[in-house]
Amino acid sequence: MTFVEIIIAAFLTTLVALSVMSLLIITAREEKVGYVRQRVFENADRLQDRVTVLLQDASRNAGVYYADPVGSFYRRIVFRSAIGAPNHELRFIPNTKTLIYDPNMAMTGDEIALGFPNDSIAQIVDVRFRSALQTGGITDSSLILVIIEVSDKGYAMKSYRDATDSVNWITSTRSFAVNLRRL
Repeated sequence: MTFVEIIIAAFLTTLVALSVMSLLIITAREEKVGYVRQRVFENADRLQDRVTVLLQDASRNAGVYYADPVGSFYRRIVFRSAIGAPNHELRFIPNTKTLIYDPNMAMTGDEIALGFPNDSIAQIVDVRFRSALQTGGITDSSLILVIIEVSDKGYAMKSYRDATDSVNWITSTRSFAVNLRRL
C-alpha cells in the first residue's frame, strides 16, 4: 500500500467511527427523552386519577366553592361529601408548585401534599378548577372542569438545549371534567 492509500483509509475509518459515535449519542439522548416523557405522562395520569377520585366524593347538593381566581379558573376548590360533612379543600400553591388536599378544613395538620415529592423529574406546573357552563352561559355546579399541567422543566434536554425555555420542556396537560354525586 502506498502512503496516499493509508491516509485515505485512515480518513475513512475516522469518518465511520465519528458517524457511529454520533449515532450512539443521538440514540442515548432520545432514549433519555423517551424515559422522561414516560415519567411525566405517568405522573400526570396518577395525579389526574387522584384528583378525580377526590372530586367524585363531592356532593353537588352540599355546594362547591372556588377561590384564588386565575382568569376564568380558580386555584382553590372547597367541597363537601354530604350536607353537614366537613369541608374538603384542594388548593394549588403556585410558589411551591404544590397541590394540597385538606380532608377537614376545621382541623389543622391533616393536609396531604398530592404530587410526586420523591420524583426529581416530573413536577406539577399548574392546577386549576372551574364549574362547567350550561347552554346560555349558566353555571353548572354538578360538573367541575380541571386542568392539570405536569412538566419536566427542561430536565430531559438540559445537556444540549436551554432548560429555562419552556419550549424545551416535556409537558403533559390534562383537561377533564368530574361529575359530582347527587347526594
